[in-house]
Amino acid sequence: VFGEMVNLLATKGAHEAALRLEPFRDNLARVHPMSIFCGYQIGAFAREADGDAFRRVCNAHSRVSPAESYTPPANAQ
Repeated sequence: VFGEMVNLLATKGAHEAALRLEPFRDNLARVHPMSIFCGYQIGAFAREADGDAFRRVCNAHSRVSPAESYTPPANAQ
């Protein structure tokens, strides 16, 4: 299952709403076993102020992988 709604919310700047949806997905997977893939666009977290939301989104998932096209900034830690 691909979780598209979270990305739609995040790209509109509604990071908190996207994060509130994450537990619903997890609860659904407990009742109906499935693999769930969320695809957040990195551009949805482009502002420096989005850093906390980005960390929280990453922490809400068991695995995070950037797209092959992603090149981190030179000053990335």
